[in-house]
Amino acid sequence: MKDYFAKISDTKKQFICLSVCWGIFFILYMFSIYKWNRIYLFYWAARNHYLFIWTCLPFLIILKRYVIAIFITLVNLFGVIIGQFYGDFLFEREMRNITYDLEYSAPPPHKGAFIWFGLILLSILVSIVYELYHRRKIAKQTKGAGGVVKE
Repeated sequence: MKDYFAKISDTKKQFICLSVCWGIFFILYMFSIYKWNRIYLFYWAARNHYLFIWTCLPFLIILKRYVIAIFITLVNLFGVIIGQFYGDFLFEREMRNITYDLEYSAPPPHKGAFIWFGLILLSILVSIVYELYHRRKIAKQTKGAGGVVKE
C-alpha cells in the first residue's frame, strides 16, 4: 500500500490528525449546544463534554495511531446520531406498552446514551483488534523480507 503522506513530517501529520479529530468534536459540540439543544442525547452528551473522549486523542496521535483516533472520532459522531434515533424508537415502543390500567410509574429511561457509549466501547475493542492484526501483518512482512518491509 502506498503511503500518500510519506513526504509529510510526523509533526505535521500529528497536527493535521489532531486538528481534524478535535474539529469534528468541536463542531458536534457547538451544534449540540446551540442548534440541537432540545434533542435529548445531543444536549446530554454536550453537557457532559462527550465524556471527555476527546482527551484520549492526543495520546493516540502521539503514539502514531492515526487510524484509531479518527475511527473513535467518527464512531462518536455516528454513535450519538444512532443512539438518539434508536433510543427514541425504543422509548416510543416502551411508552406504547404503558396503559391506563397500570399504576403510575416513571416513564422509561431514554436508552440513547447507553447505545452511544456501547458503540464507543465497541469502537475501542475494534481498534484494539485492528492494532493487533496490523502488528502481526507487519511482523510477517518484515520476517519474510529479511528485516525489510516489502511495499
